[in-house]
Amino acid sequence: MNSVCQFVTASSIREDIVRLLAKQQQPTSKLIEKLDACRSGVYKELSNLRQRGALTEGEDGWQLTACGQLVTDTIARRQATEEFIGRDIEYWQHHDLELLPDRFRRRLPCIGEYEVVRGEMPAVDRHISEFVSRIEASEGPDVLTPIFVRGLNDTIPDSPDTRVLVTSEVRDRLLGTESKRKQAFLKAQVRVVQAEFGLGRTAESLCLVFPTRADGEWQATLISETDAAAQWGEELFESLWVNAEPVNSPEEGSFKPTGRHGMVGPPGSHPDSRSPY
Repeated sequence: MNSVCQFVTASSIREDIVRLLAKQQQPTSKLIEKLDACRSGVYKELSNLRQRGALTEGEDGWQLTACGQLVTDTIARRQATEEFIGRDIEYWQHHDLELLPDRFRRRLPCIGEYEVVRGEMPAVDRHISEFVSRIEASEGPDVLTPIFVRGLNDTIPDSPDTRVLVTSEVRDRLLGTESKRKQAFLKAQVRVVQAEFGLGRTAESLCLVFPTRADGEWQATLISETDAAAQWGEELFESLWVNAEPVNSPEEGSFKPTGRHGMVGPPGSHPDSRSPY
């Protein structure tokens, strides 16, 4: 026997019924008026949904049971995911989302609206410019960069409220020796983490950078400016931050290599000569 969720989603009439009842209780007559279905069809599906435990009928009409409410929530999440993917389906077909922790990947569609900025001719660095401009304008951003971006230490605000997560290779390039480390960041907090995606979070925006599956290239930045996106980004960064290693605590040279092989090198050494990395 199919689950209640499968049973409801197998029929557009059933989905429409639970969606209407999620807003408020309604009598059969009102449902018949609002649904694009014949009277007998509505009666039949109401009976079916009641037998499945999704609905109950009271003095003021039909209402969802707890089972029906959970099914409705599942339908809403599915629709949100479909809309999320549909905004730029090409992006999701070619980028590696498995790099995100599972619990954050499952919640990603909840951030809502976004745009994907690509680095293409003639503006091959546009996706990087969009990323750093938001970081530079923020007083206390959270930044995760698994690869070295030229000039990054000049664009990240050197503030006690700024938190920076880097791989050990980027740490060596960006922070360098003890004397250079003091020059790079006097106030910002820096920790070392193992990660293979980019993140920039401010109070107003979220930037995500995933490599392509085929060749590991970094060619696009996903940007969202919804409140949900900023909150999601803050929670993701915090989960990485608490387990990261403070830069100043280990002995010099004790860091183990992390990040994708071949992504870090001197400026201009990237296989794609157009890349800013």
